[in-house]
Amino acid sequence: MHFSVRNLINKPRNPNYEKDITYVTKHNKWVLISIGIWPTVLKNIGKVLPKIVIGINNLLCSFILIQSTLHIILEQKDTLLRLKFFGLIFFSFMSLMKYWALTIRKPEIEHCIEQVQSDWKQIFISPVFKYINTRIVNKIGLHPHN
Repeated sequence: MHFSVRNLINKPRNPNYEKDITYVTKHNKWVLISIGIWPTVLKNIGKVLPKIVIGINNLLCSFILIQSTLHIILEQKDTLLRLKFFGLIFFSFMSLMKYWALTIRKPEIEHCIEQVQSDWKQIFISPVFKYINTRIVNKIGLHPHN
């Protein structure tokens, strides 16, 4: 009988991998869900909801950008205030471009999250690792899994 390499890869070596994955990804998950980038595993409404969030975020950024541009062109005559509003327009435009860059890279971000999850399943927690981790946690004052 031959040992299957696939079974060794799929079998998690870390017994607490679910808690570790949750701890490591909780802040990124909160931010990426709020902008519609976090991968969804739900079927019906779960597939549509990120698209709605992305659309709302695009509308908000575009609203600020268009409103500020129209205000500078049609209303504002003072040069100093025009320059101040130009800073807002440039910031809004760059925010929109960064958001578009993230939405274009959504499949790569999903792949990266899956890779992190599979790595945490396969990490071997040795007694030395636990000792070093508790020393660091006690020194810094962080308490994981809270």
